[in-house]
Amino acid sequence: MMLFSFKASLECYNCSGVTNLRKCNTKVTCEDKQVCFKKREYTEHVSYDLGCVDNQNCGDFANFTSGSGVSAMKMDGGQTQPCFECCSTNNCNFRLCGYKDSSECVDDAKTDCAYLNSLFSICKLINQAKKLCPKYCKLCNVVDGNWSPWSNWSDCDVTCENGTQIRTRSCTDPAPQYGGLDCPGNDTDTKSCHREPCPVHGGWSTWSLWSLCSESCDIGIRHRDRSCTEPYPSLFGDHCFGNSREYKKCMPGACADGGWSMWKNWGSCTESCGGGVRTRSRSCTNPRPSLTGRSCEGDNTDVSTCNRTACPEYNVAFTAYNVHRNSSSYATLLFQKTYTNFGNAYDTTTGKFTCNIPGVYHFVVTLLKCFQDINKVFADLKINGSNKLQLFLRPKNNNYNEAYMLTGAGTFHLNRNDVVHVHGVPNYFYNSYNSYFTGFLITPDE
Repeated sequence: MMLFSFKASLECYNCSGVTNLRKCNTKVTCEDKQVCFKKREYTEHVSYDLGCVDNQNCGDFANFTSGSGVSAMKMDGGQTQPCFECCSTNNCNFRLCGYKDSSECVDDAKTDCAYLNSLFSICKLINQAKKLCPKYCKLCNVVDGNWSPWSNWSDCDVTCENGTQIRTRSCTDPAPQYGGLDCPGNDTDTKSCHREPCPVHGGWSTWSLWSLCSESCDIGIRHRDRSCTEPYPSLFGDHCFGNSREYKKCMPGACADGGWSMWKNWGSCTESCGGGVRTRSRSCTNPRPSLTGRSCEGDNTDVSTCNRTACPEYNVAFTAYNVHRNSSSYATLLFQKTYTNFGNAYDTTTGKFTCNIPGVYHFVVTLLKCFQDINKVFADLKINGSNKLQLFLRPKNNNYNEAYMLTGAGTFHLNRNDVVHVHGVPNYFYNSYNSYFTGFLITPDE
């Protein structure tokens, strides 16, 4: 067993689990028969314990690491090897286990740096050279990296069920420089986290088969269903969106096709002679077609001719002209000549038309004013002495000596012996073909 001499009130550095010796600033006064110690361990990173230990336990405690009580430096392991060393002078434990303060750049006294470099170029082995021959190999500024403290754990990355939390650290305490070692291990650490069970949102089942049609013929409705059970919503999960029942139209077939009713009686003829037409009708109501039934084929009306016997002659038409200028007073205008006078209904001696065939007639009157200083001109078409049409003219711009034309027309129903004539001042109008009176039968009464 290795024993150290000691003196009373020995002072030692005192820290536990530090990763950076420069941060070990605490000192402690040892008890009687105690010495200073320094222990170095390596798990994920290098850590140090410093303090006081009983003198008689120093060698025994060291046996589990080096077996000799003092651990030696090794070129292939350096300060990453486990170490336990003791010393008996004030604050001596800071430099144990081969540690040199960064402010000291000296080569190991037991190492011939020039000899080692000539044998296997130790200066190229930076990790070994910076520990044994930092000055010889000009590695005084090399700084190995050291981990910063772990950050706080992050929030769980899920809001329910199982997730993960992470924490991080950085190789910045200090950061490696000038070829120094990077920090060993990972910069990220994870652990599982557990939250409340997640809500279960509802899901639709598959659709059922379509139901039978609601009607046996024509148009009906059928439906199919689904349920919100795959899965059923739970733990405050959402219910299924949409409808649980769906409808569609169905048409199993027509209830009835349409059938014709009996023909109705023939209608009256539109003509009394010379050939007319008459109609009869039927309806598609025997039976009526249902919603999807076929309608009746064919026409719902029938047409035939009627009253094809020849009609008697109803030819009445005239055109009279050449006004007799025999008066400057208001009187019947006598048109003395005719172009046509079918039926001899117009009398050129009286200027009057007498109806022999009752019916609908059309009359036209056209009068040309003479070159006279007259401020207004008018004439009337009369039936049985009553005015039916009035022709009126007031010349523009007081040009009373100009020639102007008056014209008018009308359609009237006449009974037998009705009399039609034109009333005006004869001397106001030209007596040539420019003034005329015409009429004709449109439709005789039946």
